[in-house]
Amino acid sequence: MIHALRSVSTLDFISRLQRMLADKLRSEELALQFQHRRSSSSSHSSAQIAIRPLVLTTGTWPLPTPTPQIATPDVLRRSMDSFTRFYESKYRGRRITWNMALSRGEVRAYAERTYDLQVTVTQLSVLLVFNAVTQIQVQEI
Repeated sequence: MIHALRSVSTLDFISRLQRMLADKLRSEELALQFQHRRSSSSSHSSAQIAIRPLVLTTGTWPLPTPTPQIATPDVLRRSMDSFTRFYESKYRGRRITWNMALSRGEVRAYAERTYDLQVTVTQLSVLLVFNAVTQIQVQEI
């Protein structure tokens, strides 16, 4: 595929595309290694949320600058911190910047029936509040 694109595209475009594909492959490998380490670790608790981060190289992807919108829930923060420690131990000198505006989550909600929801992290943060309370004022969220 890359060879065919070289005849119709610029070198810069091809180089960027190759880095993007490498990022996707590296992210899949990292996610598998992280899940394996996490499942074999005795410190893994049921309070942690399963995460599957995409590790993307800054400057390669046309992404907005990450800006925190609301506080990350503690249960999600623990999983994020666990992945950050894993990544930083694997790659010395590199650091992770979490882009929560692009993050999504899956939630299973139980009411009269079961609902599987795909939500943004902001929506997830609001929904997680209702694990502890049934009513809350908007200002308290």
